[in-house]
Amino acid sequence: METGVNSDIFIAASAGTGKTYRLVKHYVSIFERAFKLNEKLDVHNVVAITFTRKAAKEMKERVMKNLDENIERGIPGNWLSLRARMVNAWISTIHSFCERILRESATYLGMDPGFQVLTGIKRVTLENNVAKSYFLEHIEELEPVIELIGIDDTFKLLKNMLGNHRNKLKVSRAMQRALEPHEIGEKGIKALKATEILEKHFNGITRLYDQECLSSNYLDFDDLLTKTRELLMNHPQVQQKYIRRFKYILVDEFQDTDELQKEIIDLLHVEGSNFLFFVGDAKQSIYRFRGADVTVFNRTKEHFELNGKPVEELDTNRRSHPDIVEFQNRLFSKIMINDFSGKYYKAYYEKEIKALPYDSSESESRVRVLLSDQADDSKEVANYISRLLQEELTFRDKSGKTEKRRIQPGDIAILLRSFTKITKYEEALENLGIPYYTVGSREFYNRPEVAGPLAWLDMVVDPLDDNAFTRFLLSPAFGGTLDEILSLKSAGKTFYEGLVNTRDEKFANLAELFKKHSTLKHLLSPSELLEDFIISTNYLPKLATLKGAERMISNVNKMLDIAKELDNLGTSLRELSATLKAFVDSSDETEASLETEESNSVKLLTVHKSKGLEFPIVVVADTFWREKTSNNHFPGIFFDKSEYFLIEEKPSDRSKTLQSKLYIDEMEKIYEEEKRTLYVAFSRPRDLLIVSLNGKASAIRPWSQMLLGTLFTQENDEKELLDEFEGIVEIETSGKGFLYTHRNSDEQEEGELPEIRIIQGFSQKAQIEYVSPSLLTQEFEISLEPRSGELNLERNPAELGTLAHAYFEAVGLEGQLGRITLNGLLKGGKLGYVDRTRFTPEEDQEVRNILSKLTEHPLVKEIESAHKVYSELKIQKKLKNYILLGILDKIYLTEKGWKIVDFKFAYPDSRLKEKYEFQLKFYMYIARELFDITEAKLFYLKDGSVSEPIILEEGFEKELVKKIESFGGDSDGN
Repeated sequence: METGVNSDIFIAASAGTGKTYRLVKHYVSIFERAFKLNEKLDVHNVVAITFTRKAAKEMKERVMKNLDENIERGIPGNWLSLRARMVNAWISTIHSFCERILRESATYLGMDPGFQVLTGIKRVTLENNVAKSYFLEHIEELEPVIELIGIDDTFKLLKNMLGNHRNKLKVSRAMQRALEPHEIGEKGIKALKATEILEKHFNGITRLYDQECLSSNYLDFDDLLTKTRELLMNHPQVQQKYIRRFKYILVDEFQDTDELQKEIIDLLHVEGSNFLFFVGDAKQSIYRFRGADVTVFNRTKEHFELNGKPVEELDTNRRSHPDIVEFQNRLFSKIMINDFSGKYYKAYYEKEIKALPYDSSESESRVRVLLSDQADDSKEVANYISRLLQEELTFRDKSGKTEKRRIQPGDIAILLRSFTKITKYEEALENLGIPYYTVGSREFYNRPEVAGPLAWLDMVVDPLDDNAFTRFLLSPAFGGTLDEILSLKSAGKTFYEGLVNTRDEKFANLAELFKKHSTLKHLLSPSELLEDFIISTNYLPKLATLKGAERMISNVNKMLDIAKELDNLGTSLRELSATLKAFVDSSDETEASLETEESNSVKLLTVHKSKGLEFPIVVVADTFWREKTSNNHFPGIFFDKSEYFLIEEKPSDRSKTLQSKLYIDEMEKIYEEEKRTLYVAFSRPRDLLIVSLNGKASAIRPWSQMLLGTLFTQENDEKELLDEFEGIVEIETSGKGFLYTHRNSDEQEEGELPEIRIIQGFSQKAQIEYVSPSLLTQEFEISLEPRSGELNLERNPAELGTLAHAYFEAVGLEGQLGRITLNGLLKGGKLGYVDRTRFTPEEDQEVRNILSKLTEHPLVKEIESAHKVYSELKIQKKLKNYILLGILDKIYLTEKGWKIVDFKFAYPDSRLKEKYEFQLKFYMYIARELFDITEAKLFYLKDGSVSEPIILEEGFEKELVKKIESFGGDSDGN
């Protein structure tokens, strides 16, 4: 039963039970009550705090939608005025909430209210610089720590204390209790001393960091919280002002808060004066690595219960199919067992969740398990998805309506515990032609096309770094083989000596460039050196010949952009790689993406990224993912409530020391969070859950350890589902994969350039405008009157041109039996690029008759024998405020260089000559930065004639801009 708004309320809400709906309803109810009682209340009196900016934006939109409904229904109250003031509502993340308070009251702390929030590269660079300068200045005082764990680990530890652990350390102290030698051992005495020294230097390094921030008027995200806490604790008059102002404080995703955030909320709350509303789910607390502490949620819930305050539980899942909810009930009631241990870091599955009835007479499996012995399940997952895309399923939308339809890529999300193997899943989907979008991949730094150039810079900085040489030589930047690397090493003691001494011509240009950059590194900035490497090695044209070229080129350009920003911050060449990696690791920086989050594509994301989201179909892959070895925790800071202790190595399993207890507690906390992470993964789908049980179950793999004995048994490596899941779970195999070719009738054909038009009268210069040559030429294909012996086809000849293009699209590519030839295709080769059922046999034969005259054509033979051939290659280029888009019919590499051919299923026609030539010039202009183009021609398929080589004049860019502007583009183009 829901409680009135004028009381402190705690709500525990399982996944899919509508906690945001409940919070929004409570928010609106606060004003409903105020209007009824004629109380003075405004948007600045109600605070709503959530976890992410996206969630805050959605919450505000849902509140305004509720207000609009009240206005439409004529509910008494000044809703229209309230709706107008919602722009100033305090609905935000905890960091934005604290930022707003500080800007209002910064002068009490002697701060400039115009401070900037330090994020991204600037924050990482400042942290690195402060850690380095402080460490070098105090290295002698840190000697006891260095003796215990080594100089490198001491520096890393100090940097982590300034970074990841700062908030936790600010509300904790070094171990204070009196400890006997038998409690911590001989090394423990030294560790205790080292912990005290670290506390002293943590205070010192944070003071230095704060001074650096203050001098530049910066506050980072951690500072926003600590400064707000300081303001409220040390200035009672300010605290009282905000207590009087904030009559209601609503906190969403409460399980993701930490002690510091809870302390700020407590400082703003006085029993009876204002009211708290907490909502969250302990089972979904999975952000411990960011400082989130589930014990805050559990202790607060217990406090409410002990003090007789309202505690509600939302127990009806409004998201998932009843079979999925039943699966969750049966599984997690065994995984999240309530053992009454009193350990507040645990989450329990306290009661079964109900589900909304599903209005469907279809008997369809809603939970499926893929069984496999393969440790790498990426191909099997992709194969199964390709089969799903040929299946129909009954879906239910958020309004409750059901519809049976064919499954689309955009219905599906693949959830992974980590992105360690993300490239394998991307490649597997790409090989089957399944569009995908990777949400928040942090593998950017590790992508081969990015790692290679950065390894080159590491080589230039330190010629004796053999690891950097190896990374570079094996990357696409050089493309060497193991044999070539070994031959280079045999020419000297190090790769550098080998490069200097080798007579192998393959390394001659490399040695010359290395010598050049060894000099230039003292003259050029890091980004300039990186850019010179990319230009000198023709790196982008090389990448353009590889699979996934568009994505790789985008990543390289992104790397250059980040490097240029680091230049502005004074980053040295030696620091570039490390700083870039630190930035990517500590931010949401991701790979450049070719799809968008809204596109009709399979979404790949980690379970953490999926938190708060839902998808029609979820594939939880790599469930037997193996956690990192526990040695990665050492040396490190381990916490025991409000105290911490430095542990230098993994304690012995038989040890009874404090270190052993802290380590065991830490491992148990990690394992408990893995339970919650699995729960989040399994609770994301609305209509279908697919679980890939890949590899062999093992006790050292957390998820397999949880699922073994609760979902399945394993004997002689054979998995078998437990009986209680019969009727709920269906066993599946991946089977053979299918090339994705399905399209709805109203969708664009795969490979076609979307119809793109410039918005007439467009005035917002910040927006990008997309331009294709067909737009600028208003291109259409026509055919002259039929010649003797030619069928008088009733359909538009351009449609038959699609079929002719499909034949030529395959020519020159690698097939199962070698190079595909036009002659081979016409004799029965398969076309995978077009739906031939669109054409009658007579139409198909007519096209084949025309093309059969071209099988011995010199241009066709040249394509068939080219070194590299690409068909329907999508390219784009930014020009001022425009994105130029094009698709090359055929681009191929000969001994003389790259050549472009554009096919026209027509006879030469002087009326279209100018338009066709402009189209080719357009393509040449876009492609010239990627390929060294030596020739471009038009190939008229009706009679086999070939145009003279098209020349790209110097003034083409001006002509192009003028033509774009004549179609309504931005005249400034800036």
